[in-house]
Amino acid sequence: MATRTQRIIALRNRRYTRPAIAARLGISENLLGVYLHGLLKKGIIKPIAPKECRRRQRTAASKVNVGAARRMRFDGKTYRNIGRHFGVAGSTISRLLGSTVRVTPMQRRLICLHRQGLTYEAIAARLRKPMGTVSVMLSRLVRKGLLPRRSRCGSSESIQKTA
Repeated sequence: MATRTQRIIALRNRRYTRPAIAARLGISENLLGVYLHGLLKKGIIKPIAPKECRRRQRTAASKVNVGAARRMRFDGKTYRNIGRHFGVAGSTISRLLGSTVRVTPMQRRLICLHRQGLTYEAIAARLRKPMGTVSVMLSRLVRKGLLPRRSRCGSSESIQKTA
């Protein structure tokens, strides 16, 4: 019977992924990582080619609904929990979302007030912040995809500009 190391090498040479190898051998992915690190360090196995690595990343990214993942992150779920939901690693979620969904308590209040349909002036008055600060913070939230863009059609600004 082959040793665990030999089985790991054989499965890796057949292009099995880490989770698949760990499941076949009945060990944790962390323990498998220790084995692979030692084998890489000794030069017994080679790192996955960059092209293959990019292909795997694209495959993983195609499994994730980024909008839903952003909402889950906004609701307070960890990258790991979101990754489990979509069947990918937490680091994949972190890479896909980046820092776009780190929301401070002030930003949460802004989002809540914005969703109530208040004007920027009303939001600034409620938060006791300058109008410019509120508009910058809201524009950043729109850029991050956490707020929808407000249309200007029919607003008093667009009417005044055309007159």
